[in-house]
Amino acid sequence: MTLKPITITLDQTYSNKIRVIQEAISDPTTYKMIVEGLLDTGYANALKTLHSAGRISDSVLEQGIQELPDYLQASFDSGNPLGPHKL
Repeated sequence: MTLKPITITLDQTYSNKIRVIQEAISDPTTYKMIVEGLLDTGYANALKTLHSAGRISDSVLEQGIQELPDYLQASFDSGNPLGPHKL
């Protein structure tokens, strides 16, 4: 897969929101890291929503869970119809 750079222009309000998020994180972090974390969280929520609505299969859910960071994979352990994941 070829990675294609994406540029996102944020207005002052969204830029300020990212700065507030950045201040709340104790470890040094970049805008890129924050945006990636937000996308991972949104992706996890989308997987849960689509699966509970029957719009994606168990196998698609499982593949999606494997693409998430460990801390978000753990959020599927409780209440997930597929049971705990040992990835």
